[in-house]
Amino acid sequence: IPPPPIDESLIPESDDDDGDDPRDTPPPVIYGEEIDTEFDTIVYVVDVSGSMRWGLGSYTTIDGNQATGTRLDKAKVKLIRSITGLADNFKFNIVAFHCWTTQWSSELQEANPPNKSSATRWIFRLIPMGGTGTGPATALGLSEQENMTIILLTDGGPNCGASGFTGHRTMISNSNTQGARINVFGIAAVG
Repeated sequence: IPPPPIDESLIPESDDDDGDDPRDTPPPVIYGEEIDTEFDTIVYVVDVSGSMRWGLGSYTTIDGNQATGTRLDKAKVKLIRSITGLADNFKFNIVAFHCWTTQWSSELQEANPPNKSSATRWIFRLIPMGGTGTGPATALGLSEQENMTIILLTDGGPNCGASGFTGHRTMISNSNTQGARINVFGIAAVG
């Protein structure tokens, strides 16, 4: 017996969801934490200073195997998992820093499969060196005025690029003209 016809007048009207509202999609996740954002942009700022080669320990690789590696090895896996988990409506970028900064892209990019793949290759090539220039790197991430979410991954106190903790905080605060939320994840962090 076929089911009775559906009375479409009884189906609630949709909210006209065209997929452009990130609150309708899973939030970004890193280190098991959901990143609360009402916006569809995110810039990852990752410390690649010399101390990120310290702390040999076990971790689970991208392909699910156990390995021994550095702080940066572990951070790379978490970063890649977060990026590959971004909903398609997000735009993202990555800034890596020691005493110098470098970006994966000159501007925010769509979180589509080709860009996620490109970002993953770029992340795998990062190597630890130099000091910790947190202020300039975070300021660079904040220079994307449409970006409202920063994820900062670092293992220690800033020691180059500005004068002391206060100089780095001031640089970040002065750069955050759009009022972006800065989420900080310490990796065996000090300071």
